[in-house]
Amino acid sequence: MSSYHFFVASLPMLLPDAAPPMTLDGFLELARVYLSAADWQTLTALEAGRPSQHSFVKGWRRAETQLRNAIARQRASRLGQDAAPWLKEHEGYDVTLERSVAAAFQESNPLRREKALDAIRWRQADELAGLDSFATPAILAYFIQLQILARAAERDVAQGRARRQSIVDPTPGQKDTPAPATAVAES
Repeated sequence: MSSYHFFVASLPMLLPDAAPPMTLDGFLELARVYLSAADWQTLTALEAGRPSQHSFVKGWRRAETQLRNAIARQRASRLGQDAAPWLKEHEGYDVTLERSVAAAFQESNPLRREKALDAIRWRQADELAGLDSFATPAILAYFIQLQILARAAERDVAQGRARRQSIVDPTPGQKDTPAPATAVAES
């Protein structure tokens, strides 16, 4: 039995919409111990956004680029703008991914929309992981899914509402402030 079998078997199970069972740094510390030098280099390239020729990393970046392009098109459409300045080139085209993003944007609640986008990313990582749960692609997919959970855990509803309010009404309190007497008298 390889060290990858022990490593993968020792990792806590990840569930969508659950709290991350470990930190990203904790995962990276363990991975550094168990992964070969080449696989460690691939993982750190994935984490840092550095170039990699690994098929998982290339597939993930292609899918993530298409997903971000689809998000940019949806947001630009809502604002009546051209999305072209924000689009990045990528190989291939996954119509299911495009449709999934369009469906996510049917959700009016921003938090639920983000969760739907997380679910798309989760499925993409699962697809790229392949069938061998103990192979490098599965370990890389685990890392991506752990990142998704970590980002989701950082979302705070109160901060989100405050951020939205600062955009909608950038000068809070002015509506409640009575107009100066001279302004009322003149009208």
